[in-house]
Formats: sequence, C-alpha cells, structure tokens
Amino acid sequence: MTTVRMSEAWPWMFRLAGPVVGAGVGAVVAPVVRWLLERFDAAPGPLRILASLPTVWAVVVCAVLGLAGGIWLAAVARKEGLAVTVDAAAVTLDKDGDAVRLPRDQVACARRDGRDLVLLDRDDTELARRDASDLSWPRLRAAFGQHGYRWDASSARDDRFRRWVDGDPDLGTDEHELLRTRARALSDDRRGTAAELRDRLQKRGVVVRDRASSQEIRRAVAG
Repeated sequence: MTTVRMSEAWPWMFRLAGPVVGAGVGAVVAPVVRWLLERFDAAPGPLRILASLPTVWAVVVCAVLGLAGGIWLAAVARKEGLAVTVDAAAVTLDKDGDAVRLPRDQVACARRDGRDLVLLDRDDTELARRDASDLSWPRLRAAFGQHGYRWDASSARDDRFRRWVDGDPDLGTDEHELLRTRARALSDDRRGTAAELRDRLQKRGVVVRDRASSQEIRRAVAG
C-alpha cells in the first residue's frame, strides 16, 4: 500500500511564515495607522490598538498572532488536501473527509489533466477527478506503476475537450439544462451540487472538467 499526500514542507512553511509576516506587520502598524488617520481620518480598531503599543510589543503580539494563524492554516491545508492511497486491490481518494474507494478492476488507467488527477474506466468514462495540485506528480505516477496500474501520459483526451457554449447543437436540451444548473452551482460555490450534476452528465456520456470560469466538455467514447 502506498499513500501520497501533501508534502510536510507546505504546513511547515505556513507555520514558519506566520510569525515572520506577523512581526513585519507589527513593525509597520504604527506608521500605517498614522497615514490612515491623516488621509481618511479613520483606521480599523484592532490596528489602532496595536499602534498604541510600543513597537517592540506590537511586533511580539503580531508575531504570536501570526504563529497562531500559521498553525491554523497548516491544519486546514492538511485537512483539505487530497490523499491518494494505492494498493493492488483498490485506489482510495480522500479529500476533506470525503473518501471514494475504486476497486482495481474498475480502474483502466490514471492520468494527469492539468491540476487534476483523473481515473478512467475501460469505456473512457471518468471514475473520479480530483484537484491534486499540492501532490507530487512523480510520486503519484510511481505509486500507480508500483501496484500495476496503467499511467496514461498522452494528451489525446485533453484535446477532445472544448468550452461549453449554451445552445451547442451537439448537446441535447436536458444536457444543456444540467450544464446551466451546474454553472450556477459553481458560481454559488455549491461544490456538492456541482459534483452531483457532473455525475448525472457523465451518465449521459458527457464528461465535464472545470477550467478558470468555464466548463469544458467532451463525449465519452466507448471501447
């Protein structure tokens, strides 16, 4: 069994950067508050409190607050980061407590698609798509290869995606409606709804991926 997750370097970077950034803020808070008061005759209350302290104490207080913030960010990053566990029996994708286990006989290949890790079945249908931008791609590729899974390094499937345009004659009315609803869900940051709609589209043979502010689509090709 091999598990690939976020490198420990990232959480430690948050922890170390927090107090440094905090100390920097403490060192400049007094002149910043003076400038705000001269320019706008107003400044946020917490900044005014910090500016009232001697500079050395402002630096210490802000460094402690920065450390606390860095520790919190590190914990969030670890919790929300993707963990990929690969063994001879299955692949498990766990992100923020939402785990999906895919048996070995369902997974035809794994591949990278931009920031995403994609698992496909033998009918070219996506079994799963997860943002894996904080993982090591060489380690992922090695993990799948070590346990006998095929890693597809080609870009053929990437080229078949195109930007969804409402009214595209290659799609049916129901498919367009699902894509419209999904666009609204993405706009409202309703990730669960967007994922459910992606699954419903895939059952109709329409594969969807998200790029910037648009949805891109392709038809699944059997066999």
